[in-house]
Amino acid sequence: MNIFETFENGFHTRFRSDWRKAFIASCLGRLTDHERLVDFMFRYATFNSIFAGGIASLAGKIHVSQHVFRDRDDTEFQLADRSAEIASRIFFAAEDEYDVCHLGKRVTHRALAQLFLRELLRVCQGGDMITLNERRLDETHSNLMSEVLEAYQATHGNEDEALFYAMGFHLASEQFADQEFNTIDEFLKRHVPTVVQSLQGMTGPAGFDAYYWITTHCIVETEHAEFAADGIRLAFDYYVGDQQRNAILNAALKGVADFARIQESLFRNASGATQLQSECLALTA
Repeated sequence: MNIFETFENGFHTRFRSDWRKAFIASCLGRLTDHERLVDFMFRYATFNSIFAGGIASLAGKIHVSQHVFRDRDDTEFQLADRSAEIASRIFFAAEDEYDVCHLGKRVTHRALAQLFLRELLRVCQGGDMITLNERRLDETHSNLMSEVLEAYQATHGNEDEALFYAMGFHLASEQFADQEFNTIDEFLKRHVPTVVQSLQGMTGPAGFDAYYWITTHCIVETEHAEFAADGIRLAFDYYVGDQQRNAILNAALKGVADFARIQESLFRNASGATQLQSECLALTA
């Protein structure tokens, strides 16, 4: 078994897809009224708003690490660097984040999220005024966002291990996001179908409807994850640094585990499902 296959096995052990989907669904089950739904989606969208910048930053850091990722079989030493090939797989996700469907109109995922939240507020008004103006992220939520930024900055310990840690973190973020958005989509369509229909009926930038932020993430994350996985595979193949193979493997897997922990904390905090904490920690120990 090669190092990438070992990584994949470790990844799936930490992902635990069936349990994680049930956990997310349990958290969403607490959104029993429009006020709680708006609050959750505000927190979830805000958490996601920083990833595009983090991805771009990581891709740039990998790109300039030409001394770390090289093709040993290339006899032209000055032409043997392969860091750009790895960086391109990471940056692929940022391309979507900054230009939805690659239309060249620069409709960003953040703009779609803002449209979604703005129209969600309008649809959910009813007899009560629901606004985001007085809402503040608590310390737990802010700390989770800080952890995400620190992970993508690739500064955790040894320089080489930090790059693999960040790539493992990134892959987890893409793979887990695919499950997150699809589970959220299922929940919304089952429990608040009229809200979904209203959002789908409102047209925004470049003709995208107000629900498209959810719709597109139910599709694109799979491809983002595939590219992220290919990037890690190439990184393992082309790594020529002085760290042991087990060290960079363990760093990548720690990145996966840390994102899993952050995701669980996010959903507990954003949904108010704090009673799930001890069970969650026990299952991921």
